Amino acid sequence: MEIQITEWRDAYSEDFKRLSLEWLQKYVEVEPRDIEMIEHPYEVILNKGGMTWFALADDKVVGTISVLQEESGEWELAKMAVTEEYKGYGISNRLIMEALAFSRKKGIEKLVLYTNSVLAPAVHQYHKYGFVDVPIMEETYDTADLKMELKLNDARPCDSTKFFFFG
Repeated sequence: MEIQITEWRDAYSEDFKRLSLEWLQKYVEVEPRDIEMIEHPYEVILNKGGMTWFALADDKVVGTISVLQEESGEWELAKMAVTEEYKGYGISNRLIMEALAFSRKKGIEKLVLYTNSVLAPAVHQYHKYGFVDVPIMEETYDTADLKMELKLNDARPCDSTKFFFFG
């Protein structure tokens, strides 16, 4: 199976909605902030300097991730989703690496993300990439019980593989 990662394309906007809603409805709940992002990706993500990527498996959209700038100026990693039948193929790793490379190139110093502890595999994966738990000081999502951050200048890319090592 060939996996390709591509930046936002309007042709994939329905896939962005489908993937985002698929995991939200299964694991947590859909909140107004989620709907705003899903329904208005240009206003919330793309026009503010952020980006959304898609993972394609044999030309089928099977995953997504976004980096967006919040009103506070903070940059957030958001809307990572891989459809159930394609989990276990390293797709989320490829998406995260793409988002981290974009963030470094853009000069972003720190990424945050909000998640829920019921998503243990995702939390483990974020830790693997160097994200650390930090206190939630503001209420961003009702269902988020974890806030994590990654200081990008603390991470070093490995030259040829695009894997990142922390420490």
